[in-house]
Amino acid sequence: MLLYAATAAQADAVRNFPPAALRGQLEVVTPPAVQLDGKADQLSMGARIRDTRNLLVTSATLADGQVHLVNYTRDPQGQLNEVWLLTDEEAALPRASASPSWYQRWFGL
Repeated sequence: MLLYAATAAQADAVRNFPPAALRGQLEVVTPPAVQLDGKADQLSMGARIRDTRNLLVTSATLADGQVHLVNYTRDPQGQLNEVWLLTDEEAALPRASASPSWYQRWFGL
């Protein structure tokens, strides 16, 4: 019973995301190829995707044509490295989104 209570409490908690995490809309096309905010992108070789319960999921399970609201970070090569599918509560919290100009300035493109 105590284990269930702890699990239920975790499910209601809003996760702490890294300060560098950005918000976007992710669609997995054919892993590792994805669309992020409607533009072609790619998951890194060791990308970790966490569902709304904070459990690891594979990109193949998300290749269903749905668009998911996510927070994400990139690796030094610019590929998506950490991805979190958001709960409604997390989605309601403000978070910066990447813009092409930010990406170009950061990676010198």
